[in-house]
Amino acid sequence: MLLCGQCGQENPDGFRFCGRCGVALTEAAPPREVRKTVTLLFCDVTGSTALGEQLDPETLRRAGRGPQGAQGVSGRVRRRVASCLH
Repeated sequence: MLLCGQCGQENPDGFRFCGRCGVALTEAAPPREVRKTVTLLFCDVTGSTALGEQLDPETLRRAGRGPQGAQGVSGRVRRRVASCLH
C-alpha cells in the first residue's frame, strides 16, 4: 500500500497516482538508521556500602552531595546522557 502525501489516502501497490486526489505517488524512503556514541561514567565511593548500611537513606544522600554540590553535577550529567539517547 502506498500512502498519498497530499491527502493521506491508502492506494494499492502499482498505482502511480492517488485514487482520491490524483497527485503523483512516490514511495517513501526507508527510515535511516542513526548510531550515536555514548560515553558513560560509573563511579563508586570507597566505603559507601558500609556507610549506607549505617545511615538512613536520606542522610546518606545528603552526605553524598558534599561541599561541591555533587547533586547539581549529577543532574547535568543525567540531562546530557538523556540528550544523547534521543
